Amino acid sequence: MRDELQCLADRLWSGTTVPLPVPGDVPLQFGVGEAAEAFGAEVRAFFEMTLTPALRAHAHHSVDGYDAGFNRQLAQAGLLFPNWPAEFGGRGKSPFDMAALGEVFEDYGWQRITTPVTNQVAQIVMRFATDAVKQEALPRFASGEALGCLGFSEPSSGSDVFAARMRAVREQGPGEGDHWIIDGQKIFTTAGNLAHYIFLLVRTNSDVPKHKGLSLFLVPMDLPGISLQPVHTLQDERTNITFFDSVRVHDRYRIGAVDGGLDVMAATLELEHGGDQYRLSFRQMVRHALTWSQRTQRDGLPLIEQSHIRARLAQASVHTAVAEVLCHRAIWGVHAQVPGRAAWGPMSKVFSTEMYWRDANELMELAAPETLFADAPDAGVVELGYRQSIGMTIYGGTSEVQRSLIAEQGLGLPRSRS
Repeated sequence: MRDELQCLADRLWSGTTVPLPVPGDVPLQFGVGEAAEAFGAEVRAFFEMTLTPALRAHAHHSVDGYDAGFNRQLAQAGLLFPNWPAEFGGRGKSPFDMAALGEVFEDYGWQRITTPVTNQVAQIVMRFATDAVKQEALPRFASGEALGCLGFSEPSSGSDVFAARMRAVREQGPGEGDHWIIDGQKIFTTAGNLAHYIFLLVRTNSDVPKHKGLSLFLVPMDLPGISLQPVHTLQDERTNITFFDSVRVHDRYRIGAVDGGLDVMAATLELEHGGDQYRLSFRQMVRHALTWSQRTQRDGLPLIEQSHIRARLAQASVHTAVAEVLCHRAIWGVHAQVPGRAAWGPMSKVFSTEMYWRDANELMELAAPETLFADAPDAGVVELGYRQSIGMTIYGGTSEVQRSLIAEQGLGLPRSRS
């Protein structure tokens, strides 16, 4: 294995070439395509023109890097939600275009949290919300003036979102049925401190199996009774615990049927169960590790020339290449509505995040102690990747949940969760 990795390293970084057989016609496309690459170039040009020195200094991988003015500039340039239909202010861009856009955001170190989460909320609003809520929320999202956040996880259920206990009870009395009273708490409501709406999963019926007693609401975050407590993580990110104390919500904010949350959540989770957003962070860490190895010397020899370091970098490069193929397949599967695609997103997510965690551990060992030095920014990205990779095996559904989905949807095995 080590010899093969050394051969790979020679091909990647020493200019070694090996004659390959002519493959003939290859119907598969492994990149995002010329149109998406052109769109990525448009996004890159916008970043170059618009990111001032102050904005570059403000950039951060977490929601701390959010800038309301830049968010509105993205919207005005048609780059905030370009995948939306034209009727809602978008440009009808494909998922491959969005993958190219995500790469640019990552290359410039601009946070990729508030926009994808708001997009996820908005996509469900488009499909399931009342006309009144569409007319209220979607223009605010589209203009960059409002953000959404997700209210799924709870302290007692975590990634098993269908075990939610937060209660919503129809209000009794005058105007009965027009409002709901919501009590409980959510955890990991990332961007909740910035958001104007929370896409909230609640229990509306306790007398049926847990999957059948759930409903969803798009709740304005300025309603009385909502409060947040910040949670600061190892990943240098802020998330939140969000408390609801007798919050009164009008029924028009209900998304989908009463007790029909399963159908809405199925559509929501298909948007989330993929690994491309995590793969991009993984790829960025490996790129910086490579730059660090090329610029740093030990014992008079550049690190990239030392066999054990070359082997580990080659291994990480292989993992990022495989992750890219898996993620692109998952994107294509959803875009083309390919039968049997349900397990592809979880597959790409498990591989991308677990290989990220594994390689970050190994590269962290190689790069230490430079990872702690302020004048070693490339090694610092490796250290950040080491911390980020831990949480990414949890975000969007833990690896355990994803493996259950792969077993059920991909292998046809019985359900492993109650």
